[in-house]
Amino acid sequence: MPQTAPPQILLVDDSEICLVVGDLLLSSFGVQVVRASGGTAALDACARQTFDLILMDIQMPDLDGVETTRRLRQLANTNATAPIIALTLDARFADPATWRAAGMDGYLAKPPSEATIRSLLAQWGLLNAH
Repeated sequence: MPQTAPPQILLVDDSEICLVVGDLLLSSFGVQVVRASGGTAALDACARQTFDLILMDIQMPDLDGVETTRRLRQLANTNATAPIIALTLDARFADPATWRAAGMDGYLAKPPSEATIRSLLAQWGLLNAH
């Protein structure tokens, strides 16, 4: 059976600590993680490569996660339809109407647990997809 490339995940957060910890956690599931330190960096990454899943911090100084998601949804590439999951400490964003209106496909409270990440990857068909 031929080996396929591991799922590609874009992790967007303005906190270097969140990027490092998130990368370590996600990588433990066999996915490849690309880190973006803000909304502008996320847009740049999405112009260069295709992602299977995007994890998006909501509160960032350059472009917040909602505006970044809006712009990603307008791209003329496959990332326009990639699942985007909000990551935030803001409990108001837990309301599905809020994240759906922003163009997102789900929401995770920070910091997500290993079980939560496993469930998320399984939900999107990315667990053991390599």
